[in-house]
Amino acid sequence: MNKEIICILLPKYADWEGAFIASSLNNTTGLDGEMFQVKTMSLTKDPVESIGGFKTIPDYDINTLPDKYEALLLIGGMSWFTEEAKLIVPIVKSAIKNKILVAGICNASVFLGKYGFLNEVKHTSNTLEYLKKSAEKVTREKLITSISRLSVTGI
Repeated sequence: MNKEIICILLPKYADWEGAFIASSLNNTTGLDGEMFQVKTMSLTKDPVESIGGFKTIPDYDINTLPDKYEALLLIGGMSWFTEEAKLIVPIVKSAIKNKILVAGICNASVFLGKYGFLNEVKHTSNTLEYLKKSAEKVTREKLITSISRLSVTGI
């Protein structure tokens, strides 16, 4: 069975961010030789439209996400500061509790900071000024990288 990497897509997600990493992961094996397989998840199984107009039908929604997966990748976009994005918080908490890799790109990394997920780890994100304005809970001194939580700028 392939090791699943779950990409979380919210409306107006940044399609270019997920495309690069998904194409790389879908052609990669883990240290044990088992293949990775990228799957998508959103709030519902309804099609999710990207900033570029691509419509993706998610493999999972918040109620059907499997218990076992290798990583949770939050794809950046324009919806990470909405009320509906808060529904992702328990999923991230569970992943971290179960020692599953959590990664956020661009605004998704700011979302991780906004809800305190980056406070105890070194990490990267958007610019420090953007973080100060958008995610006041983040511990700014730790703006580097982490093995268990990785975030990258989309700017």
